[in-house]
Order: sequence, then structure tokens, then C-alpha cells
Amino acid sequence: LLAWFGPAIGPRRFEVGGEVREALLDRDAGAGGAFVAHGAKWLADLEALARRRLQALGVSRIQASSECTHSDPHRFFSHRRDGRTGRQATLIWIR
Repeated sequence: LLAWFGPAIGPRRFEVGGEVREALLDRDAGAGGAFVAHGAKWLADLEALARRRLQALGVSRIQASSECTHSDPHRFFSHRRDGRTGRQATLIWIR
């Protein structure tokens, strides 16, 4: 099994409230390293959080593009940046 993360909002751009952080830490107390204080809010590393969950399920082959959709408006849609809805896709296949 291989998991691959495509472009997504990066850890320097994904701001969440304390309630989101607490909800995630309630499920995984070790996930604290995926958050950095940012004023009254937190910056969350979605890739790190997803990796932790997948690894807890036994998935060891994980790859990521590490491209930030928020930081590259010429190539990527970002609801957080633009404030409007776009399209996303999830692909799963078996060979």
C-alpha cells in the first residue's frame, strides 16, 4: 500500500483555532509537534497529521508533493487564499 499526498495548503499557511488543535490532540496526544503557535491561533501541518494517522494504521510507504497550494496562486486553487469554492479530487486504485 502506498499513500501519496498531492499539493495542499502548507504548514506555514494553514491556520486553525485552539478548538481544532485540541480535538486533534484528543485523538492523538503525540500530534503536538504538528502545531506551531501563531498569535491567538495555531499553524497546523496537515501532511504531518495525515502521516501520523496513516502510520498508526500500518501504512509505511507515504510520499508527498510538499507543494503549498496557498503559496502558489498561478498553479493552484486555494479556498483559504481566494475565499471561493473550487474542485478537488481523491483517487484510489488497485493494480
